[in-house]
Amino acid sequence: VLFVLGSLREIIGSGTFLSHAELMFGDSAKTWSMTVFSDYQGFLLAILPPGAFIGLAFLFALKNYLQQKNNSSKTNLTQTSR
Repeated sequence: VLFVLGSLREIIGSGTFLSHAELMFGDSAKTWSMTVFSDYQGFLLAILPPGAFIGLAFLFALKNYLQQKNNSSKTNLTQTSR
């Protein structure tokens, strides 16, 4: 979940993925950077700490939606099989 949250924040915030990875993994990681959106101005809120809370809220909402959808389909299957 933390990897997904961090990846989404970086992609939405700056339009790149693994940008400045060489700071953590060394000089060999300079070529790992990928530009997802070219000419993207960025979305500052996604990079700032409140953006992490908002992103986490969206991930929880997605999880709850998928779980509710899964539970309702299981309920429909058991009701139709009776």
